[in-house]
Amino acid sequence: MNIQKKQELKDVEIFLSLSKLKFDSYNMECEKPDCDLKFGEKTIGIEVTEFVRSKETCSIIRSVNSTFDRISKETKSEIEKITNLKLTLNFSQHPNPRRKINSSDRLRIIEFLINHIRKQEIEQRLGKDLFHTEFEYSKEESEFVKTIRISTHKDKKTLDITENKFYMTGVIPKQDLDVIIRNKELKMDFQRNKETYLLIVVAETEYSSGITNNEVLEYKFDYSKFNRIYILERFSKNLFELNS
Repeated sequence: MNIQKKQELKDVEIFLSLSKLKFDSYNMECEKPDCDLKFGEKTIGIEVTEFVRSKETCSIIRSVNSTFDRISKETKSEIEKITNLKLTLNFSQHPNPRRKINSSDRLRIIEFLINHIRKQEIEQRLGKDLFHTEFEYSKEESEFVKTIRISTHKDKKTLDITENKFYMTGVIPKQDLDVIIRNKELKMDFQRNKETYLLIVVAETEYSSGITNNEVLEYKFDYSKFNRIYILERFSKNLFELNS
């Protein structure tokens, strides 16, 4: 199973867990639609498509997020040499990185974090009461990260590092959904199943709390060959059904 099919499987499993559909089994070893859902003598086809507005931007965001995961692990390894207390780093990041983080960027960010932990005022408070402090990056260092907040609980012997992710904001335009629906209709085998549903998955790189709001849910669509159309927010695991 290739990477795309594995992601589609995960999305279908989230969809089935959130929907009220009853089924006996499902099969992902098919195409156009991507999944056949069976219950009794009835079958429903589910076509999965990912909603992204800019593949180039999404590629950058995913790369930056992946590099921040690596930065977290490498920073954790270095901080463990200083303290064994539970320490959490929260990065306040820019909403839309312009480029990917290269190796020198990554090392510079790690050095910045470690140097702040080594500062005297931090070392004096490690192991004491809960504390919270915040540092701003300089202009030279702030391309990817704006601020960092550091806090620790005493008597905790494990160390965790967490960070926010980059997410785009805005509302899904109706014309974008129209294009997705029409393009998918041209490729579907609508004869294979009794009904066919379209599942539009909002990727992590597109997530915002307002992207699927009432305005989107109240769009009026023309007749569609799909019997039902859903939007799934992958990050928040919210499922919505569109008017169709």
